[in-house]
Amino acid sequence: MKSYLYSLSDKLTMTLSCRDDDPAIECFVSEWHYLQRSTDQAANLPKPVAKVSIVDQLQPPENSTIYMHGQFLIHDQDFYFNHLDHWLTIKVDKRSFCVVAERNMHPYWVYYVTETLLRAYAPLYGVAFLHASGFRYQGHHFIISAFGGTGKTNMLLDILEQNGIYFGDDLIPVCSDGYLYPYRKQLNLLPYNFAYKPGLLVKAGQPTWLLSLQTFLTTKSTAFFHRLITYKLLTRVRARLTHKLDYHDVATQDDPGERFPVDHLIWLERNSHQQGPFPLSPKKYRNDMQVCLDIENRHLGHFMDYLTMVNPHLHKLTKKQAELIEHIAKKCSVIGLHKLDGDEKGLLQYIHQLANNS
Repeated sequence: MKSYLYSLSDKLTMTLSCRDDDPAIECFVSEWHYLQRSTDQAANLPKPVAKVSIVDQLQPPENSTIYMHGQFLIHDQDFYFNHLDHWLTIKVDKRSFCVVAERNMHPYWVYYVTETLLRAYAPLYGVAFLHASGFRYQGHHFIISAFGGTGKTNMLLDILEQNGIYFGDDLIPVCSDGYLYPYRKQLNLLPYNFAYKPGLLVKAGQPTWLLSLQTFLTTKSTAFFHRLITYKLLTRVRARLTHKLDYHDVATQDDPGERFPVDHLIWLERNSHQQGPFPLSPKKYRNDMQVCLDIENRHLGHFMDYLTMVNPHLHKLTKKQAELIEHIAKKCSVIGLHKLDGDEKGLLQYIHQLANNS
């Protein structure tokens, strides 16, 4: 077994213990390689918030309470989760948690479970994860928050083409003092991102004709018979148009700095009739952001619901997260911004204006 150390800040640290040939290390390295630290530094850091271990075999106790046809099991305060006949268990404390998974458990399940719990515990250490894109443009540090599908990733891709510096997409950790931590995970690009930037298909190793095929399949007759024939093919096409890219594949600039002041915190809202800024209270920002983060948890199904049921103190973490998000919105003077459907260029002009007028 070999140990790996990851550190987002001097207080928010994680450890991973597994064999060198374990698929989990490949997954964690691809997402968190820039957070990896030498294990020699562990002595100078506080107790890890998250400990992840990969073992050969894991078996829940026979007298466990069973939920959801055996997918979730509970024994005392230990929580067991089954995915395709492989087990993962979680032990939570008031300020930290441990994840133990079988070697054959899908590595991204292990990673997503760890990341989801890390987001839940981060407010205890003065950090809130926002559902947002982050970048530096013309010397200013921006966070663009929005519901999924609003256009923040397309705008980020535009910024990176203009020598912007990438801080993260989907999730950005922000400290209570108004500083952001870069969270340079891989960009998870969806079909509409590739439709906006077809050139990225080549970097993703996918043929450009996939976009034409998707358009053909989605604009033909919606009659039941046609949908029945094309459903499976369209599903396969969209799967190939959902791809992860390392930020180096889309960003020409980089900055090794560990934290940066938030100059502009923006909530982006799609609007069919108008564009430009609008008043947004910190409380409204907090409420919308909480909804965004709840949606993010849905990719784990009912996982967090059952885990919270077993460990009620996780409810307190959610409340602390909400309070911290509202504090950050006040500290950074959040701005609301309407975006016309399909008007990425107009949004880019507004960002350019902000950078030049501040």
